[in-house]
Amino acid sequence: MRRRLLVLIVLLSITAGPAAPAASSGDEPSDPVLAAMVADELTGPGLATFGVAIRHLPSGRSAYVNPDAIMEPASLFKLAVLYEAYRQRRAGRLAMAEPLTVTDEQIEKTREFGESVLSPGQAVTVDDALELMITVSETAPALALLDRLGYAGLVPGLRELGLEHTIVDHDSTVTARDMLRYFEALARLEAVDAESSREMLLRLLRQRVNDRLPSRLPAGRMVAHKTGNLPGVMHDVGLIYTPAGPVAVALLAQDVVDEGEVRAGMARLARSLDAYARDGGFGAAVRPRPLWDPALDARVRPLVDGAPALDLLVADLGTGQAMIVGRDRAWPAAALERLAGALGRADRAAPPSLTELLVWLARDRSAAVFVAPAQGGEPLADGIAAGLPPAARLAYAAGADGEGGRLEAALVRVEGGTYLLAARHERASELDLPRVGASVHGYLEQCRWDRPRAEGECGAG
Repeated sequence: MRRRLLVLIVLLSITAGPAAPAASSGDEPSDPVLAAMVADELTGPGLATFGVAIRHLPSGRSAYVNPDAIMEPASLFKLAVLYEAYRQRRAGRLAMAEPLTVTDEQIEKTREFGESVLSPGQAVTVDDALELMITVSETAPALALLDRLGYAGLVPGLRELGLEHTIVDHDSTVTARDMLRYFEALARLEAVDAESSREMLLRLLRQRVNDRLPSRLPAGRMVAHKTGNLPGVMHDVGLIYTPAGPVAVALLAQDVVDEGEVRAGMARLARSLDAYARDGGFGAAVRPRPLWDPALDARVRPLVDGAPALDLLVADLGTGQAMIVGRDRAWPAAALERLAGALGRADRAAPPSLTELLVWLARDRSAAVFVAPAQGGEPLADGIAAGLPPAARLAYAAGADGEGGRLEAALVRVEGGTYLLAARHERASELDLPRVGASVHGYLEQCRWDRPRAEGECGAG
């Protein structure tokens, strides 16, 4: 059934400025303020050989010390296993409920690192194995996962992410720049897909080995990270969710002489970066692509978990703060092709879900474009935009999608900025969508990353 399409095009002149920085390249200079911070905190003659890569993702300001030095990964190899597990789940080759059996050999290989919480012959699900591997750095379930996943796909998957030097085999390697790229992809919801990125970050936020990056941060600060340890090796890599947005940090150390001082130096550097962010030192965001905001996600997701056929995107066009709901559900191919073509993607294959289409939409830095069958004016009475203050709506479009669902999109003003709220939903009577819209708006009124706020005012981080 054909319907006339309404095309809403909102030129974002209010966010004009230079393009967001590209992923770090080999000749990218270090920001002098951040470089001095690294030199001040990671000090000591002969203390260790460091590889450091730091980036404040909203602004792109970065610092590097030996970012391409090849290092022993220790337990950082588990990040490659984590990514490959979600990649195979996306491809339909792995299920989180699938059982794995831990073998005697896998337990024996881990004894030098301490006793395992698992026993030979014990069965665990893929989901439980990932949780143990990440949150308490258990090696036996990581080896069980590797046996199930196979080594063949690990490096090609990492190359897709732009990790040029990370290898997982009998002679594994890693670099600080690769770890920065890994966490930047997660933060931008670009690792496998949006929902997989979010799930991986939630696991990393549950990390229980917190003696480095998080140890001197304010109580409740969110840090999604992974440590690595071997004799003479000490790493911590991840995202610190500062009040000014996420800082990706990769701190690698080998040839370590004094573990206590290296550990303390990493903690001091994390604290200095956080304080600098809290005091506004990083400055304004540079038109960033979407960056997952865990506090926004925690505020809104309980209102929509379990919702029937709901895809939702929130993207602040000035700070990049974003959240996405929807596990790339199958969406009618004809409708996807129609929307993708109208948005200028006719030369590409249609994305497999509206969620991915909406992510693409929020990344378009010349204009925000939303396409829906013709219907405008006042918001749908039971729709998501009905919860927004009328004066805040800069533009709005809504309508049936011709496939049993409804589309809504609004460009919304908050103090100091603008955000995009877009959704596809079915059976709105089973949801309280106006409450969802009001919750999003209330959060972004108070908790944009470029606004000063009291510690803890907007949730952890």
